Amino acid sequence: MFRAGLFRIRSLARATMVATVLLPLAPSLGAASLPPEIEDAEALGSNKEPWHVTLMPYASLKEAIHADRYASGMARSLNGKWKFHYVQHPKDRPVDFHKPGYDVSKWDEIPVPSCWQLLGYGTPYYRNIGYTFQNDWPRVMSDPPKNYTAFTERNPVGSYIKSFEVPTDWKGRDIHINFDGVDSAFYLWINGEKVGYSSNSRNVADFDITSHVRPGVNTLAAEVYRYSSGSYLEDMDMWRLSGIFRNVTLWSSPELRVR
Repeated sequence: MFRAGLFRIRSLARATMVATVLLPLAPSLGAASLPPEIEDAEALGSNKEPWHVTLMPYASLKEAIHADRYASGMARSLNGKWKFHYVQHPKDRPVDFHKPGYDVSKWDEIPVPSCWQLLGYGTPYYRNIGYTFQNDWPRVMSDPPKNYTAFTERNPVGSYIKSFEVPTDWKGRDIHINFDGVDSAFYLWINGEKVGYSSNSRNVADFDITSHVRPGVNTLAAEVYRYSSGSYLEDMDMWRLSGIFRNVTLWSSPELRVR
């Protein structure tokens, strides 16, 4: 009797220890609708170019001496009007919007760069101490107190579409796209093909899209999340805003180059 009871106690203790160890690894409630990288603290990006110095090829020596990388003949700014769709919860996002032929004719248009809260989408708020979502590292979808804005705006998602043209004289060259700042994390598709993922919102995300583009008109799709595991580190004394908030640049270089 005593041994049987002791065995049950030990079994319960082992089960409790296992549950305690595994619990932090369990996804947050609501995460079923969330891509896994968003709550993965080790997922800083996929298919991004390695870190490098600030660089831009130039079409002539005169351009290089002038040293305005955004005025390079080998660069095209993608700033301007983009198609935009906003939801307060990832489960409501248009998951197939990146596919060719998806109808975005009724979507809004917003300027890029911008922060969507300043254009009437969601709530801008300032905080200097503490998180604006439930502190449950590395998760960002756990239930916060009901008085939190994040209780209803759990993890807003902005879906962006932009058409752009690749010059015919770029054929045979490497083609890149740079996002200078996107808060907090985003996925990128070109012509319906997934290119990659990036968090680390205050640094440039450089993607080699040579194999995804064609001469003429192409379509870019970006899916931006307000919160990611990176939001725990980017918890600065500042206004908490989201979106593609810095320049987006298409650029071309010879296949052989110094970097």
